[in-house]
Amino acid sequence: MDLGRYLEGFWRPDRSRVDNLVLLETVDSTNLLAREISSECLAAGNPPPATLVVALEQSGGRGRRGRRWSSPRAKGVYVSWILPLPDRQQLVALPLLVAVGLADGLGGMLDRDCRLKWPNDLVVGGRKIGGILIESLAMGEHGAVAIIGFGVNHSQTADELPVEAATSIELETGEAPALPETTGRLVAAVAAELRQIGDLETAVERYRQRSVHNRGDHIRCRTPAGLVEGTFAGFDERGFLRLESKSGDQLVVAGDLS
Repeated sequence: MDLGRYLEGFWRPDRSRVDNLVLLETVDSTNLLAREISSECLAAGNPPPATLVVALEQSGGRGRRGRRWSSPRAKGVYVSWILPLPDRQQLVALPLLVAVGLADGLGGMLDRDCRLKWPNDLVVGGRKIGGILIESLAMGEHGAVAIIGFGVNHSQTADELPVEAATSIELETGEAPALPETTGRLVAAVAAELRQIGDLETAVERYRQRSVHNRGDHIRCRTPAGLVEGTFAGFDERGFLRLESKSGDQLVVAGDLS
């Protein structure tokens, strides 16, 4: 697939909240490039324009905690979205809404539910189909630049996936929509959810409805402070993970579930 065909099948500015598009054959990491673009704009005293960075292939794609994200050419959706925010408090609702948008966009293609594994995994039938990595830079006194990275497995076969507990749109449907169409539909679904970015209560509730976790599930979570274990007790008003344990209730702001 060449860039011209990708652009023709994907780009519709009317269905996304973006001003610019950077479309690349290959890049080390779309998030890294998006961060460099944002930093250069801020250093010049200007907010970066809302921009999509899309690549056919990543040589150094990464997920949370710097983990490698397998990004073979034209086999997945590799997107980073530069989104200036006037109020950095909106960063709390942002990952919830991005996750909901991607889950709903995927659900519409798969004809089955895509669920959300806290904090950033997209799961279908217990298998990971995609992930989200959101980073941010301060902008002025109150604002922030969000860098919304997401990757979705599109047309990989079982042999091409890096782990057994993974899946792709192709594996789930037998015939995935064209990659440009898939990218466009996912971007549009996220853009639709971001209209709610000022309503944290709605964002948390919409995330909760799509969560893969059930009350009472045993949870092991590796946090910056160490391993935390307990039973799932829901999410608080900001979308943080609530666990019940013998030592009392615990609130987990960031971590990785095992």
